Parts: sequence; C-alpha cells; structure tokens
Amino acid sequence: MPLGLQSAKITLDGPEPVHDRYRPFKSGAGSFGILIRNIKETCDLVSIHIGGNYDQESWPRFVSLLDRLQAEGLTPDRLGVVKFDPILKPVGQKHLLARYHGGCMGGHEPWILEASVVLRQAILDRGYRTLRVQPAMCAIENNDSLVVDVDGRLYKCPAFVGREAYAIGDVSSGVKDYRETYRLDLWKNDTCRACEYLPLCYGGCRYMSTLAGNGVIDAVQCRKSYLDAVLETLVKQDLTSAPVRHARSGRRIHGSPGRSRKSPCGPC
Repeated sequence: MPLGLQSAKITLDGPEPVHDRYRPFKSGAGSFGILIRNIKETCDLVSIHIGGNYDQESWPRFVSLLDRLQAEGLTPDRLGVVKFDPILKPVGQKHLLARYHGGCMGGHEPWILEASVVLRQAILDRGYRTLRVQPAMCAIENNDSLVVDVDGRLYKCPAFVGREAYAIGDVSSGVKDYRETYRLDLWKNDTCRACEYLPLCYGGCRYMSTLAGNGVIDAVQCRKSYLDAVLETLVKQDLTSAPVRHARSGRRIHGSPGRSRKSPCGPC
C-alpha cells in the first residue's frame, strides 16, 4: 500500500447470528455481512488477520464460522493468521455490558482447555494459519507495544484501556515509567525461574492477574496447569499442519508468521 499499511486484524465473534448478537451497530443492525464484504474487498491488497472472541456458550459455533469463510471465497491463501480467544471478564461493572455477563476468569477452566485445542485444530484442518507454539511474552513486557485511546492516553495493553490508573502517559507528554504500575518484574522469582514453561509465559497475562487480584496486579498468572494439559497437543498440531501458499506473494507459508505484535501471547 502507498501509505505503508501492511496488515489489519478483523474480529468476527462467531458465525453471523452469534457475531451480530455480540457486535451490533448502535441501530441494532448486524455488522457481520459488512465485515465479510470489507474483508473480501481488501484481503488481496493487505494481509487480513481474523480474530474472534468466544465464551462457554458460543465456542462450538466458531467451527461454522471457518466454513463460512471458505464458502465466501476467503480461503487460506487469501488470509493471514486466524486465531480465536476466550472472552475475559471485565474488572468492575462500569466495563461490563449490561446485556452480557459471560467470559472467563482465567485459563484453567475445563471448557477453555477443550475449546482452545478443538478450535485450533479446526483452523489447521482447513488449511488456515494460526500462531505456532513459540517463546512469547505479555504485551506489557514488549517495549514496542503501545495502545492509544480516543483521548490520546497511552496504555501497554488493550485490556487496560479506560482504566486511567494503568495509563502510562499520553501522545503529548510521552511515556512515563510504568515498571511498578504493571509489575514488570513479577516473574523474577525462584518459582518462575525454575519453571520449564517460563519462555512461554513470563508471568502470564497481567490483565488476568487483575481478575484474581480485585483490580490490581499483585501476582503472576501461572499457566503451568494449562500448559501441562494442552502443550503436547498444540505441538503435535503444529508438526502435522500443512503449509499454504499465499495468494499475493506465492510463498509457501507454514502455520505462523512469527511473533505477532498484535497477539504477543502465542497460541495459548
């Protein structure tokens, strides 16, 4: 693109009826059809990544979303990474949609273990790319990760937007020291340093820490039990996934574009 735009991420929260229930326009009209049209018109110009957010009720229906993408001609060679993630419970009622009370409090709930493996396999079975198992870190640990809200305030992670206590400056004054605000060194303890999963975790998700800490980051979000349960399966999925050929470049592309700044937390 002349202005340097290389990629964009579009969120589809399930097949059309599910997505339109969660993401309607202010008028109440659904947004799914317009998003599909926009993706079809742009995916051959820039790399379009597909995201989606599921809960315990909606996750089984995401398989039909993948089939709808293929039926619309949005085949693996025309899209970038496809990755679905569980909805997190917002901290505090003011961040909670009045009509929605779902979401998860952490990565250890049994349905999340099932959903993460089943949906990832469904993505790979249809030839789409998704993030491979790889060393990763929380966006907060990434020096290059910044989020700007509508008022120009800066945050380290989209999950904290709107919570002014976690703002790290603004576009006028720049970035202030945020090491203590986000507890960057939480993982530098004997237990984490001795854990074989440290390169896949680095203390886990700081937002998840606030869910367990009543709105404050006061502990690591240990992912050991989750990785014990699913890591072997995820690695086997990567080893058996076939590469696809990208429509614009003609390159053979395996299951990941490398570390994604948009999704720094890897496949889990």
